[in-house]
Amino acid sequence: MTSAEYFKKLLPYYKSMYDMEQPYTLCGTPCLAHGHFYSHSEKFVLSREAKLWESNNFEHVFFFEKDVLKASDIQWMDAIIRDYAEPKLVREGDTYPDRNHMYTYLTFVFLCGSSPEKEVKKSLKNYHFTRNYLFTFRGWCEVRVVAVDLENGEILTNRTGASLAKLYKKLMNSKDSSDN
Repeated sequence: MTSAEYFKKLLPYYKSMYDMEQPYTLCGTPCLAHGHFYSHSEKFVLSREAKLWESNNFEHVFFFEKDVLKASDIQWMDAIIRDYAEPKLVREGDTYPDRNHMYTYLTFVFLCGSSPEKEVKKSLKNYHFTRNYLFTFRGWCEVRVVAVDLENGEILTNRTGASLAKLYKKLMNSKDSSDN
């Protein structure tokens, strides 16, 4: 399966819940797409003026196509997260996110034509980025990374991204249903 075929199977899942922009450019680097998810929840008593709590939840997902995932790609991703994604997309240039911010996931998906080297797999698996804001009173931000090895049919994730592996594996093994 090619990365274009896999992405064609993956896109309807994200389009059903995310605002998608495709193609997209992230800090000068072309992406297949960028998806943005936003959820607002609140609880009140008797009337909207008596609000008990309110929370805003976000996710930004970026899709990249790579022949082979390299260590330099992981380093580039880390630099983008620290210099752009977390400060601009999560905190919007402020010291802390909005008062009702609960969490933001920054998800990076790499569709790889061939298997990454063993050191790159280890680096991806061990990648960790989490920021807590005001001891989590203003929420937190976590980075999830998924690499789809189309050559071997393997899904590689960091620990935070492990919850996504089941979906990506299911899409890898499914028959092409997008030809309806």
